[in-house]
Amino acid sequence: MFLFFLGWQALPAALIRGLEDKYAPPSTKLSGYAGMVVLGGAFKLPDGRRHDLPALGRAGDRVVAPLPIVSHYRHMRIVFTGGDGSVLNAGEAESEVAKVFFANMGLDMSRVLFESRSRNTFENATLGRDLPGIDIRQPWLLVTSASHMPRALATFQKAGWNVAPYPVDYYSAHKTRWLSYSLMQGIEAWEIVLHEYVGRVAPHVRIDVASIETQWEAQMKEASERVAPWRKGLGVAQTFLVRLFVASGLSFR
Repeated sequence: MFLFFLGWQALPAALIRGLEDKYAPPSTKLSGYAGMVVLGGAFKLPDGRRHDLPALGRAGDRVVAPLPIVSHYRHMRIVFTGGDGSVLNAGEAESEVAKVFFANMGLDMSRVLFESRSRNTFENATLGRDLPGIDIRQPWLLVTSASHMPRALATFQKAGWNVAPYPVDYYSAHKTRWLSYSLMQGIEAWEIVLHEYVGRVAPHVRIDVASIETQWEAQMKEASERVAPWRKGLGVAQTFLVRLFVASGLSFR
């Protein structure tokens, strides 16, 4: 029953459509905008084999859609903001992948600025505004997935940016497909829903990481004194899992 519910796409698709339909791209000419702020999340993780061929992920439209626009409006710049959003921060900053992609597309790289430290939407907004030569009072187009736009737009406006939405990467269909079923696509849809709705709540939840770790380690120490020596390593593993869970709150993009 659970697998049936998980693969039934009508409910998550309706929730995603509710997010995607909130905003539309500007209907007027774009000549009045200084440029486009492009949020990370567009590329798959590097395969580690030095192919130097950036692979677009599910949100690849984020970096594809701006290309014809900035080619037409020659005064526009691109600000790409995206670091390493993984929990352990052990990978390559996405901005490095974006540099290769935009260069391969023949874009004049003097018109592109890169921010490489952000791990989530909040840091996209706050670290991006600190880039040299960026005036957040000028009008900018904010480019991200349509389902992500409500959260991203609110975050950027709160950070002081003068941005207008330019949603891309639409996921949901125009009409609800009540009989559509796919376990893989259903899981993917629920991932988008949870990512956005939990992402709305996460910035407002304050977690005292040090306190959690202290209490957990004390409990594990007490527990380890009661068990056989071969089980003492369990406390170390569980402490790592707690840190991993707490750190995962930083991974929302």
